[in-house]
Amino acid sequence: MCIITLYRSPSCNFNRFLEIIDSALQSVCSPSLGIIIPRDISINYLETNEQRKQLDNLLLLYNLISIVDFPTRLTVTSATAIDKVFIDVSWFHDCVVSPFPNGLSDHDTQILTFSARYPKQPICIKTVRKVDQQKISDFLLHLSNESWSTVFNTEDVNLMLNSFLDTYLKIFNTSFPLTKVINQNKGNLWITPGILTSCKRKRDCF
Repeated sequence: MCIITLYRSPSCNFNRFLEIIDSALQSVCSPSLGIIIPRDISINYLETNEQRKQLDNLLLLYNLISIVDFPTRLTVTSATAIDKVFIDVSWFHDCVVSPFPNGLSDHDTQILTFSARYPKQPICIKTVRKVDQQKISDFLLHLSNESWSTVFNTEDVNLMLNSFLDTYLKIFNTSFPLTKVINQNKGNLWITPGILTSCKRKRDCF
């Protein structure tokens, strides 16, 4: 999950504001990452206006929608919804956002609760040979019991080599058969490549 906080002052160049948001989202957007944007954007979402349309159209490109539909800034003479929460609808569901007056500002706090939809990890099937001491002993035993008669029954070097390889590989495949192993990531989505690198370095040190 990625939370991007931002603030737009009322006097900010709106086109430049859109460019900055677009650039930030491009740098972090990923199918495996849910995005939440909570912040004061100085656009009243209780009214329909051109700036709201432009911002909504941009955020929809990244599956982001607004879920705050109540006033977030209250004064004696006005009520506006300029503090917004935008969420990635492909990641989060059962979202509930509610106001929480904090008494410290004319901007109310919003409390967001949600359920996250984590993408399923692909199932990876590997073909491996299991090698342990018992199988190695079995392999050596079969080699020692082999007469290799087919190898020495000819004087043709090429035929001898082919016969040797055929016998050897039969014993090898019998002692170390190929087996399929299902490797499925069961979670730990919080483990980043940086953490994995640090763990590897720690193992190398010790």
